[in-house]
Amino acid sequence: MCDRETVFVYGSLRKGMPQHHLVSGSPFLGYGSTAPAFTLYDSGDWPAAIATGGTAIYGELYDLSIPELALVDAYERHPHFFCRKRVKLADRRITSIWIYTLDIPDHWMRIGTGDWVRYAADA
Repeated sequence: MCDRETVFVYGSLRKGMPQHHLVSGSPFLGYGSTAPAFTLYDSGDWPAAIATGGTAIYGELYDLSIPELALVDAYERHPHFFCRKRVKLADRRITSIWIYTLDIPDHWMRIGTGDWVRYAADA
């Protein structure tokens, strides 16, 4: 296992969001989007991605140490709530990143743009 992992955050861990402090001490690698293979939903308090659909998700990339990754895993309740899985960025500049996904109940609102921060600002 590597001693560092690239994690893609798209909701409450992004800059300006409530839980950003969990990744703010880690190197910020830039902004990016996933390949268009997801659907993003609004739970009411935070977004959740499912690994089906045709939407790219927009977010931020961080280089986390294994202990930092464990803290984010605990926050996301991986693997019992969100599940961390490997995906590719749309531009393929980083070939393998981690993203947290979830199985979504039918009553949640779909976020068609794939951008939680923009969606929340417009609400």
